[in-house]
Amino acid sequence: MVLRAVLLAALAITTITTVACGDDGDTNPGADASVSADASANAADSSVSGADAATSSIDIRDGETAADGCTIVNLNTSLWAPIHTGYTSGADPFFQLHDNEAGFYFNVELYTVYGNDWTGQLGTFATDCTNTGICAYLCPMDTGCYLAAATGSVEITALSESGGTIQSPADITLRNLTLQGINGATGCYHVDQVRLQR
Repeated sequence: MVLRAVLLAALAITTITTVACGDDGDTNPGADASVSADASANAADSSVSGADAATSSIDIRDGETAADGCTIVNLNTSLWAPIHTGYTSGADPFFQLHDNEAGFYFNVELYTVYGNDWTGQLGTFATDCTNTGICAYLCPMDTGCYLAAATGSVEITALSESGGTIQSPADITLRNLTLQGINGATGCYHVDQVRLQR
């Protein structure tokens, strides 16, 4: 199992070490999955609902649920600072794209050798840590993380690396994300669509 360090903010203290989409034979590695090690930098709660939502990076619609029964979250990427993009080579290579916002953390890891359904090509694939190696996470207020179920999709329009560096442009769109709690987080969230590009 591939160990990944994870940072979850809880009472301004972060502690996490868990397992991410590894090839150890675990039937559901995403159930114990982690986000990569950048979440602790986000400390303030930037979630806003109502009239201020259009000017907020994240809009958690408390009391409003999608068809999956989960609380609706809008991620307003047009208000985000430039996203972080990275590539890790080795025996378990993966692309990573995540926000740099305060108060929440949205992260996508795309493993090229873990799942059988995605090996780095362009197209549309399930957000399925187990079968595609594509894992999407949301830590809505840096206090707990949620992993996207296999019912979501990611359209990869542009994504490549050269010499261990992601090349521009990088452009992925995630749709219909049902994000379920991991590592003791409860409840669920729904993101209809979010586009990450550089």
